[in-house]
Amino acid sequence: MAELAMDIIKLLVHLVNGVIFLITLGPRLVDGLSRRVWSKAERIDSGTYTESNSVHLAYDGHGNALAVSNEYYNVYARYFTPDTGWGKPELIDHTRNANSKGTDVRGRMNDPEAYFDSQGIAVAIWDGETGYDDVKGFMHEAWNIPYTSGTGWGKAERFEHTPGESSPVTMARDTLGNTVAVWTHFTDTHTTLWAQTRTGSAEWNTPEAIAQSQGKATLMQISFDVSGNALVLWRTDKVGKNTSGRNSVYIIYYAAEKGWGKANILSKVLDSYHMNTLKHAFDSKGNVIIVCSFIDSTDSEKQTHIWAKRYDIKKGWEKAVRIDPGVRSEYSGNVSESVRPKIAFDHRDNAIVVWTQVNRNPQGGIWTNRYTPGIGWGKASAITNTDNEQSNHQLAVDNRGNAVVIWGQRNGLAASYYTADTGWSIPEHLYPNIGNSYSSFDPRIVFDPQGNAIAIWWFSTFLYTIILSIQYTPGKGWGKPIPVTRDYTNKAGYPKMSIDNQGIAHVVWSQRDEGSSHTHYWTSHLLKARKQAAVKATD
Repeated sequence: MAELAMDIIKLLVHLVNGVIFLITLGPRLVDGLSRRVWSKAERIDSGTYTESNSVHLAYDGHGNALAVSNEYYNVYARYFTPDTGWGKPELIDHTRNANSKGTDVRGRMNDPEAYFDSQGIAVAIWDGETGYDDVKGFMHEAWNIPYTSGTGWGKAERFEHTPGESSPVTMARDTLGNTVAVWTHFTDTHTTLWAQTRTGSAEWNTPEAIAQSQGKATLMQISFDVSGNALVLWRTDKVGKNTSGRNSVYIIYYAAEKGWGKANILSKVLDSYHMNTLKHAFDSKGNVIIVCSFIDSTDSEKQTHIWAKRYDIKKGWEKAVRIDPGVRSEYSGNVSESVRPKIAFDHRDNAIVVWTQVNRNPQGGIWTNRYTPGIGWGKASAITNTDNEQSNHQLAVDNRGNAVVIWGQRNGLAASYYTADTGWSIPEHLYPNIGNSYSSFDPRIVFDPQGNAIAIWWFSTFLYTIILSIQYTPGKGWGKPIPVTRDYTNKAGYPKMSIDNQGIAHVVWSQRDEGSSHTHYWTSHLLKARKQAAVKATD
């Protein structure tokens, strides 16, 4: 009887979900402007019953993709082509200890990543736990495996770095096939930052110590530009009076022609919240701008400002400058806060930065500033003219210099479009807040090579959570919201979107299976517009 009652309850929930769906989104299954539809959602991880932990996608430049994922003890891969979709999962971690005689002290496999070069050669890397030490904590080792299009996976090999108290290896690869791997090694008093590089399919170069810092360090970000230059950011816990929860943040630049430069400190005391706002971007020449929000110690008001630090590939690091106005409310007298900057370069190496001004004052909302080569930073200006509790803003710039910023706010989802001729448009309301918390709007946005913008976000009701999408077409504007997921029995959340240089967009999200507590990863893709002209518009 109990099982029958539960089945009836589930049926009623499904019926209610269907009614809500028809009311809120049913007629909007296809974008009327572009006629592009998302593929049917499917599992992207191993496909087994076991809980999945993460998924990482890599693209080869020809529309093909790799997805690597991990369960507790295993690493899997799937291969994607535009014509056939995702293939079956393949176990690529064959690194269990053959001499263990049934006993293997290794723990879980963590955070696998994969990267393609322009020749179709990829490398996957993951971190493995080798046990626990009462003094040193969890012990680690790293593994990597090559992949060649048309041939498949090679043999997994242990990455040659000091295991144990070392941190997991973090890797980045550029489109030319250059690879850099970075990790930290901690002693009793300080941390050494190690790096190893490789050009194309050649052997790895000898590991080298590239920096040292006091305390225990944690890698934060590592990235490549298209010319083989790289940037690494890491932090160390600040030790001393009134420094709990604060960190020192360091940066080091790798020039493709010269190698590693000297470590530069970005901030001596940065709290965890503002540390997580650090963003950076490369221009076409290898110059870098880093932006973050933190409290100016020289400001008697203790306001939180947006700061930018630029690396000139010929001159080195420039002095950090403040790029926000830090306005005060005329009515409440509250000091404003500028937080969570986002940055992107256009095709002429101009940088656009957007951020949120908070604290509920009339000068709040979404703000922006622009960097022009040879001129510097301009004057900050507001994209929105009122504080509507904007949050979770995201920025994208296309290959023609146009830009979109999209955000969640009290009454739903909104966006503004930028062109060099007209500036930022009046914000448009894209999707309403139908009784749910506006904080669940956590959009992501990308441009395809044709200049179309694709945005996704997740939307919650008291019964279900789904992922929605909307597209912007130049000269036509925004289309209608359409669903990426059509499963209204489970809660889909935390979507991430990426796009390859052929214009194929992929969305990956986590979702708990109905009737179990296991989380798995799902995906859907959107083919480039000219490929989808003949696709029948169905749900």
